[in-house]
Amino acid sequence: WIDASASPRCALERWALEVLRFHALPSCCDGRPVLGAEWWVQVRRSESADASIGLHWDTDEDLKSLTGEHVPPFLATVTYLTSCGAPTLVLPVAADAHGGAVGGGAAGDSGAAGGGAAGGGGGGGR
Repeated sequence: WIDASASPRCALERWALEVLRFHALPSCCDGRPVLGAEWWVQVRRSESADASIGLHWDTDEDLKSLTGEHVPPFLATVTYLTSCGAPTLVLPVAADAHGGAVGGGAAGDSGAAGGGAAGGGGGGGR
């Protein structure tokens, strides 16, 4: 996590802030402030099918652990640094507060679900 007003401590934090600032203009987010960005990196070996990232919902994992509530990020991006592995999959499905699929979700209400064998990602949050 890096606060939106913080100075980056490494190249990955600088990149996360640049992506956040590119996408999250002050006029977005229904008037709510953009607080910062979560970023992370994963390295997966391509030789093993067990090493793949399974299908999942992007969510605030800490909030989910504390309250059981599913809150997706305002913005999520995925950047692959290699060409191996399965692509990220985004489905036009909305989720309820507990992460269950809600039928008839509009494209603007899509939940991001991903799975892949290599790459790194980052998401911006409120």
